[in-house]
Formats: sequence, structure tokens, C-alpha cells
Amino acid sequence: IPSNFRDVDGPLPYNAYRTTSDYCNTLEYEAKRNCLLTVAVDVNPFVFGEEGTGASASASSMNPQVDAVRAMQSFIDAGFTSFQIAPPPPPPFDFSSSSSPNKRRNKQEQNKMKQQHQQRILKNYSEKYIYRSLLKETPRSVLDKCRLSISLLNVVPDDDDVDEKGKDRYNYVPFGNGLVVRESISDSLLRMGCDSIDCVQVPYQKGSLYHLDVLDVLFDMQREGMIRSIEGLNMPPELLTSAGSCGFHLENNQIQYNILDPTSYYGNMKQFYDKDDGKKMKLLTSSPLAGGLLADRYVKYRLGADGRPPPDLSTSQRRHLQTTVRSWAEYHEGGGNTPWMKFHNLVLGTLGDISFKHRTSAAAVALRWSMQTNKHLGSVVVRSGLGLGKEGVDYDGRPYERTQDLREAFGFELDEEDMERLYNVAGKIDLSTDSMDDFYNGENGGFSLEDLSNKKLWL
Repeated sequence: IPSNFRDVDGPLPYNAYRTTSDYCNTLEYEAKRNCLLTVAVDVNPFVFGEEGTGASASASSMNPQVDAVRAMQSFIDAGFTSFQIAPPPPPPFDFSSSSSPNKRRNKQEQNKMKQQHQQRILKNYSEKYIYRSLLKETPRSVLDKCRLSISLLNVVPDDDDVDEKGKDRYNYVPFGNGLVVRESISDSLLRMGCDSIDCVQVPYQKGSLYHLDVLDVLFDMQREGMIRSIEGLNMPPELLTSAGSCGFHLENNQIQYNILDPTSYYGNMKQFYDKDDGKKMKLLTSSPLAGGLLADRYVKYRLGADGRPPPDLSTSQRRHLQTTVRSWAEYHEGGGNTPWMKFHNLVLGTLGDISFKHRTSAAAVALRWSMQTNKHLGSVVVRSGLGLGKEGVDYDGRPYERTQDLREAFGFELDEEDMERLYNVAGKIDLSTDSMDDFYNGENGGFSLEDLSNKKLWL
């Protein structure tokens, strides 16, 4: 990596930004270019407090909203112009076998309703205090290059379920009614203090019959100029096909995809995108670092003889360990007696070797792998905090910069030997050489670095 690209700030290569759809141009406004790395801003500490402490980030800062906006502006200075609001973390994974199936089912329903309640609080807070402040404190010339996304909630509170103190209970109703969808978007515009929303994500709700009705209302609002683009979240190929037959062509669809769990793409989803030829829709991939497990912090972790994982894993990391890593370990043989030992020796060991070879971080290698194995890629979504709370440090005590890891993913290419080694430790996939060739060809191919030493040319 050139020394000038190791700076924290500065432009990314031109091909790091892509226009995913030309549909906006037919609506008399220009489509915003999407950065190949989208930052999913984690504002949970601002609202629900630091994990394990219950203390709000507001208590450790004189003005948390100002600090949050400054952190987002630092991402913009580093070249990352696409943002989402990260959802609240899921409840801890429960493997208890002592309780009855009915009790476990009731607990899962309670956790689901609680998470939906937290998601609504988080959405309102982010739009009112984070996005609104960012739009107010950032120059218009800079905002024109930024892309802010919001998510349409699966459910909204029923008016009858608000007590006398104004607090809504956990009883919610589906948003299939068009008036409810329009009201939700209008409320978001008021909270953000703007005239239009860059992007609205529509989450897939299993068993719901209202997805096409919701899309119908959203595309009407897009034609009215209230929404610039519309994306799907975890939508299956069948629903995408139905939406396309009705004339609803989504810009992107977001699914989970990383080196441990690439099966959600290399199945029916890949066949759908190959058939569609990527002309109407691109793919957003989330959890590229498996909740933070694919990082130098755990590459350098000293594995004990018992093969136990580190004791300080977050709730999200423990959930990935109990689901993603365990599923991956069942597919691979050798490497150790426990899932964590296999994961540490095979995956983290390989990432460590390749990162040493390219003089970069393990996280950058994992991100680069997500970029190079998907010719339909629209963006890789990376969850990141805003700098408040616990500072990130490796096990050798060396602090790391989040923007530095993200920038370094554009500073090198994985060669054929690297891809083969990662293929051998990846999940259940069958990589085609055609997808790799297509990725490097055409106007979107490659990420060749230009000479960035002359800062007078930085625009």
C-alpha cells in the first residue's frame, strides 16, 4: 500500500463509488453514487447504554450528538459517504434445554417484541438527533455526495396501545396499510428536517402478504420526489421476482454474507442475479466481519489448550459464535477439537498470514474477499461505532483505527494464491471463475490506486 494511502483522510479510488441504478435519472434528479463500503452507524450506546454496563454514552460526553456527528464527518473525510443506522443487537442466544418448548417459544416472542420496540426507539433517535444534526452541520456540497439510508419498520405501534404517559406498549400492528407507510415516511422527513430521503430499506417479513402493497406506496412516493431510491432487506428471490413482474425494480437487496457464511448468496440468490444480469439490482452484503470476529484482535489472541473463546466477546459476537462459527465448523474437518479452535487455527490463521503478506489488517483481507467474490456487488455494509465508550485495542495493547481498516481494503488485491487459500477455509460455496473474471473487467473492474500524494488535487 502506498504510504500516502495509509493516511486516515483523503479520497478513495474512483471505482470505489458506483451508481447502482439509472432509475433516478428518469425522475429528473441525479442518482447518488454508492460507496463500495457502507458504514452501518451503531448508535446503540447513545440510546441503550454500553453493553454490560447499562450506562448511556451520554453520561461520558458533554454533548453526545455533537460527538456523533463529528465521528460521521470523520468517516466522510476518509472517503466513506454511504451510511445506515445499525439495528439493535439481538438478544443473547438461548441454548437452555431445561425449559419447556412453550416457555422457549413465549420467550422468543417476548424478545422479538422487545427488539422491535427498541428498533423503533433507535430509529426515531437516529433520525431526530443524528441524521438531522449531520444534515444541519455539514456543507451542502458535501451532503450531495453522501447517501443516508433509513429502514422501514416491519410494524408500527397501534394508537390504542399508548398509555396515558405517552409511552407505547409492545403491541404492534403490521404496516401493510398504505396510509401507515406514507405516515411513517412523512414522520421520518419531519424528524430529519429534509425534503427527501436518499434511500429507504424495506425489510422482508416472513409470512407477510403486504410486501407488494408497501412497495407500491413507496414507489409512488419516489415518483413524488420524497424518496430517491428503494432497497430490499433479506428479500428472497421469489419476492424479488414478483416485485419485478409488477414493475417494482429495487436498487439493491441486502443479505448476510461473509467468508464463514456465504451460502445466502451462493444458492438461489446467485442464480437470480445471474439471470437478471445485474442490470436492475445490486447486492449489499452485511456482517462481512462476522460481528467483529474476523479481526486482528482475535488473530493475536493466545489460544489455550482447552480451545475456549475469549471471555470478553460481545453479545453479537457470541451469537455469531453459536450460529455461524458452529455451522461452519460442522462443514470443516481438522484444525481442533472445538469450533473456536477450528476457527482460530484455520480461518484466523489464514487471514493473519495473508494480512502479513500484504502488510495490512485481517479485517481488510476479509472485506477485500467480500468485494472480490461477488460480481453483483453494490456495497459491503460494515457496522461501526461512533467513538464513544470502549476504545478498540488489540490483545497486544495496540489501538486501531476503524477508518484505517476500511481504507486499506482498497489498497491491495488478493491474488490467485490468496483466493485459493481462503476458498479452502470458507463455508459451503462453489466459486465460479467467471464471476472473478467479470469482477475485474468493465468500467467497475478493479480498484487501481492513483497518485494521491498531491493534496491540491483532492476534491
